[in-house]
Amino acid sequence: MKVGSPSKSYHAVLSERHGFMNGIGINNDALERDKKQQCDNGSIGNVEPGEHEARYYSTFVFQNLLLWLRSGDWEKINETISDMSAFAFSGKVTPEYRYMLYIGMVSLCFSYAVERGVDFESVFGVTPAVFTNRIRNLDTSDEAGIMISDLCKRILASQNMNSPKPGKVSIQAKAYVEKNFSNADLTVGDVAANVYLNPGYLRSLYKKEMGLTINNYITQLRMNRARELIEKGEVKLSEVASLSGFNDAGYFSKCFRRFYGLSPSEYLKICPRK
Repeated sequence: MKVGSPSKSYHAVLSERHGFMNGIGINNDALERDKKQQCDNGSIGNVEPGEHEARYYSTFVFQNLLLWLRSGDWEKINETISDMSAFAFSGKVTPEYRYMLYIGMVSLCFSYAVERGVDFESVFGVTPAVFTNRIRNLDTSDEAGIMISDLCKRILASQNMNSPKPGKVSIQAKAYVEKNFSNADLTVGDVAANVYLNPGYLRSLYKKEMGLTINNYITQLRMNRARELIEKGEVKLSEVASLSGFNDAGYFSKCFRRFYGLSPSEYLKICPRK
């Protein structure tokens, strides 16, 4: 991939992440066997064989980490890393799968660094493979969390040095989206009107400065809100759609499945409770 190329979908980044893991010697067959063993012996929780709670949970975490990296939200980045660390050392996964989870986070960060034109080796002085080897011997969630947080911090700092900072308009547009994404009628036109720009120009400017489109950011925020509401368990699934910014529950369910790989009701059965 060309360094500094436009941002890709999560699934494109996921494909690169798998390639990265193969490149450093992680065998996907071994990972699948490990996950199956965990399901068979109950070490990833009370789920039916094939549901793979750990795999689904890691998918949510990786999607969120990519979202917060692209939006530059350091507080959310740390929160996501902290949640993953707590899960990885909760006893629900084997040590080998815990290692896989952290390798997944590192490789996703590496793919994001390439996307944003950041040279990994120049930032850390080592190759990604050397960096990942350091993770294998970590004994506590605190150590692992600090290491991954430092990785993200250095990537963001290097990105800020090599790329123009988002302008005032993009920052205002982002804030408007974060305040209004739960409004099902929100459009790019609304955002553009709020910052007094033509919608087409704002689309181009926002993607260039923020690394993703406005529509993608709206969708990611809505999906993250939906996931959080399901995990809290305080409202019915029928209400999650409207609270997340969807008028049509059926369309919401399709979007959720497309984004996370399973339906809201399927996720309700396996999700960690907050």
